[in-house]
Amino acid sequence: MNIEPKNLPPNLLESARILWDGGQYQEALGLLYRGAISSLVTGQLVEIEECDTEMDCLRRVTSKGEAANAAYFKILTGAWMTQAYARRRPDDETVNQLWSHWPYDARRRS
Repeated sequence: MNIEPKNLPPNLLESARILWDGGQYQEALGLLYRGAISSLVTGQLVEIEECDTEMDCLRRVTSKGEAANAAYFKILTGAWMTQAYARRRPDDETVNQLWSHWPYDARRRS
């Protein structure tokens, strides 16, 4: 997973929203997920290994608590896994939470 801030769009949230509005749900959620991981790693809040699964990442983030925005990351991980593995679009309430509460900024730490 490419999580280097220089390889993410400058306005990640806006780019993800454009993908979402274009019906590219998996790509949009994947971009949000990569951006969150990038921010957590580059901000040195969470150490994530290359071989970590989504659940491994969630456990690592959760162990850091709200300093790592664990509640948001849990919602994001659930939405990502629902779309990527079950091929079901997350419900509108979840999606609205993801857009309105984005806590990460991977670019500023590069």
